Amino acid sequence: MDTFLRQVSLAAPLFILVLMGYVLLRFCKWPKLMADHLTQFVFTLALPAMLFRLMSNFQGCRRWMHDCWLPFLAVV
Repeated sequence: MDTFLRQVSLAAPLFILVLMGYVLLRFCKWPKLMADHLTQFVFTLALPAMLFRLMSNFQGCRRWMHDCWLPFLAVV
C-alpha cells in the first residue's frame, strides 16, 4: 500500500494541473487564446521540468548511470 500511495503522490501534480486547466476553461470562461498559450507553456516548460525533478531523485540507477544516459539522450 505504501508503494501505491507514493505513486499517487508523484502523479498528483500532473492530475491537479489537468484538472485546473479544465476548471478554468470550462467554468471561468477563459479565452481560447489563453488556453493555447498555457498548453504551450505546460508542454514546453512545466511538464519537462517536473519530470526532470522526479527523475533526478531516482536512486535505483546509481550503479548503471552510464547505461541509463545513452537511452535517455537517444530519445531526447
